[in-house]
Amino acid sequence: MLQNKLISGLDGRIPDFNAATLTQQGATSIRTLVAPEFLPLVLEVYNDAMKSIWYVGVGMAGLALLASLGFEWKSVKGEKKKQEEEDDVVDGNNKVEEKKEEVEVKV
Repeated sequence: MLQNKLISGLDGRIPDFNAATLTQQGATSIRTLVAPEFLPLVLEVYNDAMKSIWYVGVGMAGLALLASLGFEWKSVKGEKKKQEEEDDVVDGNNKVEEKKEEVEVKV
């Protein structure tokens, strides 16, 4: 999306300049690839292209938020707590039976 916006925004606006070289070289080389008199134009087009990417990202995040509101909220804490209580009861009963066996052996 960034490349398409850069190429379409710069195409024909700067004489003897291929916008594809800018997309291949990257943003760090903008100042070396473009003549100083065209630098404000290139930076404006680059900024507009970056804004469009952010708009798409924010829109997708908003859609994800709306989609998440449609899911049912289920707490897993309650089930975990119940399972731990059941485990404690089972372990507690086994401990009582083990103690009875130990007492019978000692007598």
